[in-house]
Amino acid sequence: MQLHQSTRSTLRQHAVAPFSAAQPTCTIHLTIDTASVTGARRLAMRVCGEALEFMRIARDRQEGRMQVWLCVHAALAGAVTYALRQQLPGVLLTGARGQS
Repeated sequence: MQLHQSTRSTLRQHAVAPFSAAQPTCTIHLTIDTASVTGARRLAMRVCGEALEFMRIARDRQEGRMQVWLCVHAALAGAVTYALRQQLPGVLLTGARGQS
């Protein structure tokens, strides 16, 4: 999966110093098509790297959809959300919550 030019430039704008365990985190809740789960996982890993704390995937009530929770360092929450919206069809951001 290739990143669009606009996605690459947005990721460069959100570039931050190497992460430490003390970074505040944000949990992003998404609903995506079942066929997009592998692409979402790869994209989250590419954008966040070690800043991805965990990823939880569960079946949605709606047939053909999956619930995805991404816990990332807060500094990258906007960048990963933007990248997922740009790259994956039918992604629906259902919530985001910051944590310390």
